[in-house]
Amino acid sequence: MELFLYALVILIAGGVLALIFSFHTKLACFWGISSAFVGSTLGVIASFMAIFSPKPLEYYALWPIPYAAFALKLDALSGFFLLVILGIAAITAIYGKGYLKHYANEYNLGAVWFFFNLLIAAMSVVVVSANGILFLAAWEIMTLSSFFLVTMENEKPEVRRAGFIYLIAAHIGTAFLFVMFWILAGYTEGTMDFSKFMELPLTQEIASILFVMAVIGFGTKAGLIPFHVWLPEAHPAAPSHVSAIMSGVMIKTGIYGILRISTFLGMPPLWWGILLVAIGLVSGLMGVLLALAQHNIKRFLAYCSVENIGIITLGLGIGFIGITCQNPTITALGLAGALLHVLNHGIFKSLLFLGTGAVVQETNTKQMDSLGGLLKKMPITGTTFLIGSVAICGLPPLNGFLSEFFIYLASFYHIFFAKDQAVLGSIFGVALVSLIGLVLMGGLALAAFTKSFSGVFLGEPRTQATQNAHDPDWSMLSAMIVLAGCCLLVPFGVLFYGPQVFASILAILVPSGMNVVTDIAYACDLIAQILPVFGVFIGIFFALMLLRWMMLKNRPVTQAVTWDCGYLAPTPRIQYTTSSFAQPITDLLGELLHYHKKLEPPTGYFSAKASFVSHAIDIFMEIGYRNLFQYLLKTFRKLDWLQHGRLHLYLLYIAGTLVGLFIWFIEFVR
Repeated sequence: MELFLYALVILIAGGVLALIFSFHTKLACFWGISSAFVGSTLGVIASFMAIFSPKPLEYYALWPIPYAAFALKLDALSGFFLLVILGIAAITAIYGKGYLKHYANEYNLGAVWFFFNLLIAAMSVVVVSANGILFLAAWEIMTLSSFFLVTMENEKPEVRRAGFIYLIAAHIGTAFLFVMFWILAGYTEGTMDFSKFMELPLTQEIASILFVMAVIGFGTKAGLIPFHVWLPEAHPAAPSHVSAIMSGVMIKTGIYGILRISTFLGMPPLWWGILLVAIGLVSGLMGVLLALAQHNIKRFLAYCSVENIGIITLGLGIGFIGITCQNPTITALGLAGALLHVLNHGIFKSLLFLGTGAVVQETNTKQMDSLGGLLKKMPITGTTFLIGSVAICGLPPLNGFLSEFFIYLASFYHIFFAKDQAVLGSIFGVALVSLIGLVLMGGLALAAFTKSFSGVFLGEPRTQATQNAHDPDWSMLSAMIVLAGCCLLVPFGVLFYGPQVFASILAILVPSGMNVVTDIAYACDLIAQILPVFGVFIGIFFALMLLRWMMLKNRPVTQAVTWDCGYLAPTPRIQYTTSSFAQPITDLLGELLHYHKKLEPPTGYFSAKASFVSHAIDIFMEIGYRNLFQYLLKTFRKLDWLQHGRLHLYLLYIAGTLVGLFIWFIEFVR
């Protein structure tokens, strides 16, 4: 635990030094980057120690605040999430060195690095907290520090709007968490230590209320539909390395919160798991459909995060159903798949945001239909983006395949291999819908990333935006290369260490009488048998590439434009755009997406003007929340008469409130 505390001190001290030396940009960046990297690296070591330690690492100090204590507990569950947080943070800090230098003359980079380090430290404390007050304090610091990072370019109206939406959504979620912890504290005697929460005599009704509050409060941070509306607004506004942290890491604190709270609530009833499965399916399918309809590449990736959080929640729901039905196989596969996808999504989504940041910085546009042909000019960025795209689609043999394969196995086991007929009958429909949903998500994700990669990196440049593009400097490239390498190497790490790691984590999450070790080992053995097959196909591919190179080595190779459909003067306008690629799907589901098109067709034989514009709206934001808040605004406008500008009446309001509180206190004490 001392190593983790050292990491926290380095992160916070380095951020403060960066803020102090804001007047000297290079010195501020040095303190910010070096402390973020060193502190995160030390924290990664501490997380490995916790994962493989036979008992939790603990630290406890008194805190002179009611119900509070500076209580830290680093067990296998905390260690796993801490590994994801600090591992990604160390890599994105290196990327930030090259990315932020373009803003050195425009913004206070000392403040940026201060809030970056504060965000990392706050997220770390969130997953290690063992006291409710400390948890909520770290949660609020995490929200505020990320808000200031999102609004770095606050002179832009769309950035201010994104920050405002994020702040409102985050605090609505936090309000539910306050009430949840307040209810839990009512069962303890002057403390909010998590160790006391483990022993509470909760009724099933109270436990269910607390679970629903946790799903809403933590689901808002995680970006689950319908609480996701801040996510597609904040990610396009934030700097790309901050988007990588928020999408790849910060939203996982919501998943951690649901898991941690579930350990306080006893045996879950069946409907908890079904609720999580339903939310996961809706989030996954709607997220990827909304992603398909996007033109802005960062909004596209934001909605893909909604989809992947849906996959994680789906795995959690299947695991919870397994716990309820006392089925160790379903439990092990569902929860292990969800946890592994937390790690995998953190890797490939961070990689995709970092690659996108390089593209946006080089071309000064986020519109995919304005790009094209960048693979020739940015070969390393394009290759790493392709690896991330293959991984996020769940294609073998990259890391995304493993976690989705675990969840697939859990659903298959529900349907085909469950021996208990009572269990099979009660959850057959849930398992079948989960399986179909996963298949649809995978197919739509493949279409979505075929659209994004081909539209941005293949074909010919559609505008002059790509004219001077090139791969970024070594710091940005090295971060992308490391993450791409992790997409390739994680499967081997799972094969060697997966059974031990998941057994340690699931020992915290599942009842003590349920043995899941054998089932996790069985799933890893299946993967060990499958991966060599894909290795053979990869070997054949590279052998054919080598053969092609040898055959063309001593022959002249000429180049010509792509077949031009009979046009004598082909232009980039002939090729497909990302919008036209996705149009068959968006037309099919236009009503569900509220997909709108505005067409001005050519007229006459030699038309000088024609246009086509399409866009999809987020129905949860534009129809749901917008109408709700407009109604609330209209309602509260009726109370404007209370604000009349007379100071003596305002003082009367205060005095009346104090008298009312005094009377209530007297009655309460009596």
